[in-house]
Amino acid sequence: KRGVSCWFWMILLCAGVWGCGVGQGEISEVEGEAREVLLALLEDRNVDAPLAAEAALMLGKLSELDVVPALVAALAHPEELVVVHAARALGNLGGDRAIAALDSLFQHAESTTLKIETAVILDKLGQAGKRTWLLETLETAPLGIFRSTAAAALGQVGDLSAIPALRRAFHQDGEEIVRSSTALALARLNDRESLPAVANRLQE
Repeated sequence: KRGVSCWFWMILLCAGVWGCGVGQGEISEVEGEAREVLLALLEDRNVDAPLAAEAALMLGKLSELDVVPALVAALAHPEELVVVHAARALGNLGGDRAIAALDSLFQHAESTTLKIETAVILDKLGQAGKRTWLLETLETAPLGIFRSTAAAALGQVGDLSAIPALRRAFHQDGEEIVRSSTALALARLNDRESLPAVANRLQE
């Protein structure tokens, strides 16, 4: 594990010379080595979760669709941190296979937090069908942290139809964390009717 990690950081250091007159062939070689190291980090279940998660995110920034299978496989990783970062990477890459894998993740995930994260990623890929579920989570989830996260997600996706539900939660939810998240979501959605009350809440 240590050898793979060292190579990872060495390759990143080499990448810093890309803008310093290095030939295209050398750049491609470094990119290829970086991709292989990142894939090794992601696929090795003995690698610490934070490092594997960072590898997933960086793979998503390579804009190379040949890394999609590895990222899809990482959605089954036992550590949720890795799964979330792999999902975000697939969201960056897009494409039918990524969307299908993310939709499957949403359908089968037991973690409400992971489902919310996946719903937002899918929405950014043009799959807005999970907004109804986000609204239901805001209104019915038993834990305040889930309602709060759903409120933030509705603000992120820009769902103006969620404003009435967000207003209700802002005024009626008994948990401070939920009221704060709904305030931020309403501000993000530029709900002018709620702005004075939201401003007061954010200044408290």
